[in-house]
Amino acid sequence: MINEGIEVIANVTTIFFPLLIIFISGQIILLIPKMNINHIRPILYVNEIIPLLKASYATLVFPFIEVIILTVVLSNFNTKKSPYKVYLLSLLFGGIIVFTVSIMNLLVLGEDGVTTAYFPSYASAGKIDVGKILQRGEIIPGSVMVIGGLIKASLGLLASCKGFAKSFGCKDYRFIVTPVSLLLINLTYFEFEGVIEYGEWVATIYHYYAFLFVVILPIIILIATEIKKKRLTNN
Repeated sequence: MINEGIEVIANVTTIFFPLLIIFISGQIILLIPKMNINHIRPILYVNEIIPLLKASYATLVFPFIEVIILTVVLSNFNTKKSPYKVYLLSLLFGGIIVFTVSIMNLLVLGEDGVTTAYFPSYASAGKIDVGKILQRGEIIPGSVMVIGGLIKASLGLLASCKGFAKSFGCKDYRFIVTPVSLLLINLTYFEFEGVIEYGEWVATIYHYYAFLFVVILPIIILIATEIKKKRLTNN
């Protein structure tokens, strides 16, 4: 997919996206009997505003602000449509999905279940039980994770290859796809010992580590670009 370009990735996404919505909607519907409204009561009951702000910041950094990667992937597109409309609608739709799934997991598992499970959606699906016929629906979130992970990894790899090619002044990024892919595969073997270590890193370090790359650097690049654009206009 990477070698063939963003068009192939977009086509694959178009094919699988309806399936993702069907899987997520199906899981929510099947778990309605297991939901307990008392798990979210009292709403917004916090002793301080700081925990709420920290949780909001963590959600902002992952996954919403990661949309910045699309600026690299779509940098060469020429279109008359406003990019802001595309970004805002995508973020709004993604936010609705994340919010709905989060509420589903909280209603089914409760606070303790959500905070202790590494994959709450997977744990929630294990409680599916429809007439002793349809049980343990882990395949639903598992399919969503595999398909979504494939698309996200493809976009990340494409952005990385384009970034390397741009940094070294290469016109085409395709020749570097295989070397970068092999480097990433090897990186996954020694970066984390397991999902527990990865979860701890995400919870304690990643939010601050990513802020530099998804907020600070893009703002600096934007300011530098606007200054350069004004100088070229004045000349």
